[in-house]
Amino acid sequence: MVDSPSVKILDDLFHQQTTEGNLIANMKAAWDEIAYIQVGDVPRRKEPNTGEINFAKIMS
Repeated sequence: MVDSPSVKILDDLFHQQTTEGNLIANMKAAWDEIAYIQVGDVPRRKEPNTGEINFAKIMS
């Protein structure tokens, strides 16, 4: 990993859920490196709360 405060992660919840799941555990593990969170529900990358991701639980 690049050791620079200028380099951070854009956490793409849609792709993370479709490839591996475990959104909350992965976000906790990388929280200090996450600068932005891109939301898109699964399936079809629609608005939050239109699919399988529980956004209220993730964002709490």
